[in-house]
Amino acid sequence: IQSLSSGTAHALTPEGFDLARHAVSPDAKSFIARSDSDRQWVIFPITGAQSRPVPGAVAGDIPLQWTADGRSIYVYQFGTPTSPPAKIFRLDLATGKRVLVKELMPADRAGFAGFDLAAITPDGKTIVYSYVSTRENLYLMRDAR
Repeated sequence: IQSLSSGTAHALTPEGFDLARHAVSPDAKSFIARSDSDRQWVIFPITGAQSRPVPGAVAGDIPLQWTADGRSIYVYQFGTPTSPPAKIFRLDLATGKRVLVKELMPADRAGFAGFDLAAITPDGKTIVYSYVSTRENLYLMRDAR
């Protein structure tokens, strides 16, 4: 963060943290970043006060969006061809309680190769996602000469 009057800048996180998408809270008082070393999601106050882990987060969670009231975040768990579906959860930041919001599964699983990205609105009413699908043609040839 940099002061406009003095020009002095200081880091909001220690080295080795990456911001989440839609990282800043609705009140602009905190943000979410991930540690490169242990891959844990952490909430950092903009004021520089003590950071804290995102309660209820588990390995593989990807923060998508803060809820409109700033009390929870939505997180995404990728689905794979061997373990579909992808899932979106709401994590309560006070208690760590996880609530399943939506399971994502393509209507046509033929050629399904895995999920890509997802997004959700702060009110949780609209979700978009993409996935990878691979389809090929197989031809049978007889009596080729």
